[in-house]
Amino acid sequence: MKSWAPVAIPQIDNIGGFPLLSLTNSKSLSLEPLSAKNLYRMYVCGITPYDATHLGHAATYLTFDLINRYLLATGARVDYVQNITDIDDPLLERAARDNVDWQTLATSQIDLFRSDMVNLRIIPPKHYIGAVESIDLVTDSISALDKAGTIYAIDGDLYFKNYSSTHFW
Repeated sequence: MKSWAPVAIPQIDNIGGFPLLSLTNSKSLSLEPLSAKNLYRMYVCGITPYDATHLGHAATYLTFDLINRYLLATGARVDYVQNITDIDDPLLERAARDNVDWQTLATSQIDLFRSDMVNLRIIPPKHYIGAVESIDLVTDSISALDKAGTIYAIDGDLYFKNYSSTHFW
């Protein structure tokens, strides 16, 4: 899936360096300095395109755009990925309610979102990935997790097995 048109990013003189960026660690809830790297990977959850974007969307994407611009200004590269949930219950429900094809509805709302991002001058993601185009990747990953014995089913839904945190941290 294509994202939106690139935006001009002005050069900033790095005379004297940039102040250290600190972010809140959502696990510990503590403010932690971001370590300096040459490459950062940033994933931002995208919209479910069943209705017009709103101020909450703008706040999210402006926030991550500021982080992206800061990292780029320091001379680092940013591998920015954003998904788009272009099939989901709210989308299917609105399409049925309005008697429109769900793909047509999704496309119109994605186009609206793209135009909003252009108007806000948000730097587009390097990779803009739709759920529909990722279905094969998702089913292959689920099969691999199942083969590894790390998931279980309840009423047709799949869940990760509950391991203690010592297995992950």
